[in-house]
Amino acid sequence: MSLEHFGILLGFAGALLNALNYAFAKDCVEKYQLKGIRQLIVVHSTFFILMLPPLLLSGMYKMFSFEILLATLYIIVPYLIAQYLIIRLLTATDSSVVSPLLTIKIPVIAAISFVISGQVFSSQQLFAIALILLLGFYFSSLSGKIKLMPLCMMICICTGYAAADYATVRFMINYPGTSIEKALACLCWQYVICGFIAIPLLFLKKSNLSITHLWHGKYTSLTWLIGSFCWVGCFYLAGVVEGNIIQSLRCVIGVLIAYIFYRKYIKDPNTFKKKLLVAFMMFFAVFIYYM
Repeated sequence: MSLEHFGILLGFAGALLNALNYAFAKDCVEKYQLKGIRQLIVVHSTFFILMLPPLLLSGMYKMFSFEILLATLYIIVPYLIAQYLIIRLLTATDSSVVSPLLTIKIPVIAAISFVISGQVFSSQQLFAIALILLLGFYFSSLSGKIKLMPLCMMICICTGYAAADYATVRFMINYPGTSIEKALACLCWQYVICGFIAIPLLFLKKSNLSITHLWHGKYTSLTWLIGSFCWVGCFYLAGVVEGNIIQSLRCVIGVLIAYIFYRKYIKDPNTFKKKLLVAFMMFFAVFIYYM
């Protein structure tokens, strides 16, 4: 198996973990009222606790420099802005309308790769990208109509995520060591620096959070963190655009999980059947891209 094929497999594992993460995140909201910013604080505080030991024990902290800080900020600044915007958007708009529109990220990252790296796509790959985008919009429309302002915000969100993905690959290319060491370093620096922001917020009186909430959010945090390892490896080994093509399967895997485990709770079977059809078409579109 080539490294590129291994990267693609990591992408599928990341998509599955992301889908599970959405389910666990929803569970946290319903059981413990860990909504939006509160859940982000809990998750990133957990990341800090988990990623600080390998940063210190491996001696990786000795590599710290202004260049590494700057390269990490190129990742976390657009990432945190995008996270904040999507929380605002999910507060105002139903998640089933918003989530499928993350496929907008694919043409954005393709454009960035073409302009910065000169990556060229075949007509077959361009057709697959267009099909995934259209399926994302149709999938969203099955849950409701999105207005112009939220759509513009979603474009900004996808641009932020795309910039963070591209910066992640640039970080790994310039960081010394094996692929595993590069991936570990990328996530360690990213989440430790994010933790310096999250930990103080955890203990703010206004947040109404405590150490107990870290345990409540353990499954959300672990699926997110392991999924992040998969995505970092996928982007580095297979390519940013290729990784995002696979990443578009997050929502459709979520639909399949809902069908397998929560069938009896489905209120509108006809609409759900349409979503299942879109899910299989999305897998077909990804297959076309890699043919």
